[in-house]
Order: sequence, then C-alpha cells, then structure tokens
Amino acid sequence: MVWYRRERRTGKKKKKKKKGEEDMKTDFLTSHRVIIFMLSRQILKS
Repeated sequence: MVWYRRERRTGKKKKKKKKGEEDMKTDFLTSHRVIIFMLSRQILKS
C-alpha cells in the first residue's frame, strides 16, 4: 500500500513537463522494485 501511495504522489508532480518523463521512469522502477522485493521475499521464505 505504501508504494501505491507514493505512485499517487508522483502523479501530482506530473505538472512539470520536463520532470514528467523522469517521474514515469522512477514510477516504473519503483513498481518493478516492489515486485522483485516480493519475489525475493517468497524465495527466502521457501
């Protein structure tokens, strides 16, 4: 839920056109990081 909240915050920062692309890239990286983190956690548990 924390990463979802952060994504919403970045969405509000999309007012700046120059930083818009960067925000999108960071958003993708953060979402990917969460998936990787969850997967690694499951692997560690098993």
